[in-house]
Amino acid sequence: PFSCGFCAQNFAWKKVRKRSVESVADEIARNARDLDIHHFGLYDSIFPLEKDYGEKLYHALEHRNLLGRVSFFCETRVDMVWPSTFEWLQKAGLHLTFLGIESPKENLLAQLDKKSPEVTIRKAVNTLREAGIRTYGLFMIGLPGETAVDREALGRFSRSLSLDVASFGIYSQYAGSPGVRSNPELR
Repeated sequence: PFSCGFCAQNFAWKKVRKRSVESVADEIARNARDLDIHHFGLYDSIFPLEKDYGEKLYHALEHRNLLGRVSFFCETRVDMVWPSTFEWLQKAGLHLTFLGIESPKENLLAQLDKKSPEVTIRKAVNTLREAGIRTYGLFMIGLPGETAVDREALGRFSRSLSLDVASFGIYSQYAGSPGVRSNPELR
């Protein structure tokens, strides 16, 4: 449902497909029972998408007697970290969340059709820490128009967040990428 100009999901999947909480809980239960797998990764940059998902997943896992027997991590956007949702998810077994932070520089993100104000980023990290969930920040270096000063600010900003882990990917613009202005030289 979002149109970030750098996200591969926009190219690979043209529309959002949602699985029911029951389907996800059934798959977790099946893997725990049949394959003795008890740790899961929910790789979806828009997880959980709905505010009541955490409570629903908790109850679905509780119904299958899986609370305390399974754990998982997820990835999400900073503007989708809702306190009550992630409190329920932590009770359900969530222990780590990857956060798509990219950059605190709104002007750099705006040209990529992404909005993540610094206050929203800080709120997401604090919400997760308060819920007892570890944080893994995903940043991008070399966004179109980024300067050396911006990169230094990114380093200071990432350290100020008290993340458990931070990783820095290098932005690569490919010919034909939508929503991105040309950037022939990164300073």
